[in-house]
Amino acid sequence: MDLEEAKAVITVEADTPIGRLLLATNLICSRENVRKVTFADILGCMRRGNKLGRRTAIDELAAIALYSSTERKRSSLVPYRDFVTDPNDWETYLKVNGFI
Repeated sequence: MDLEEAKAVITVEADTPIGRLLLATNLICSRENVRKVTFADILGCMRRGNKLGRRTAIDELAAIALYSSTERKRSSLVPYRDFVTDPNDWETYLKVNGFI
């Protein structure tokens, strides 16, 4: 899978198996593609992960990519205590802080 196919998996393929979603998210959120994707691409991954109804590696990878790209601070060093995987929260954060 290349990056363009990964983006299509996230935006077009409604009934994609979780493994394919994870592979696409991994490509979109990887450090090697950071300059080739947008915050909207990453938020799309997070939204797809959230639709599964539980925390998954999909929304976690997207959150890690967003934390890394924005340097958003967390109030706790305890893993996952305040780890934001809500795409609406991230969208607000990105707008308020001038990222989008």
